[in-house]
Amino acid sequence: MTIGELVAGVVIAVGVVLATLQLPKVWRAEACAQIPAWWLWGSAAYRGFVRAVPVGIVSGWPFLLILPWAFGLITSKSTASTIGLLTAASMTIIGFGLMVCVALFNWPRQLVPPKLRAQPGMLHEIMGAGEHH
Repeated sequence: MTIGELVAGVVIAVGVVLATLQLPKVWRAEACAQIPAWWLWGSAAYRGFVRAVPVGIVSGWPFLLILPWAFGLITSKSTASTIGLLTAASMTIIGFGLMVCVALFNWPRQLVPPKLRAQPGMLHEIMGAGEHH
């Protein structure tokens, strides 16, 4: 493992932990109320991003489990090791897919913060089918 890989792993791990600490505020829609100045992708995309953040935070944990394999720290070819890697990778991929669904379609509603469930999905807004104020 190189120093760059180590730094990347630590940064990702710290990011996931810090994001998890913010999860209650994000779920109550108390965080991210204002579109930050650095956001370049429009208000519909920002609302979609904010709706998807809780799923992204939760999906970060199985991603952390993949890092030891990605950085070559676990080289075991045992059945348990392979099952662990495949499970963590599957959970991460499913989590990313759910993030996309929440952002684009505001679905599944159970994964959307309650105060944001009435919003139209990003795709609905962009296609002009729904104007959000």
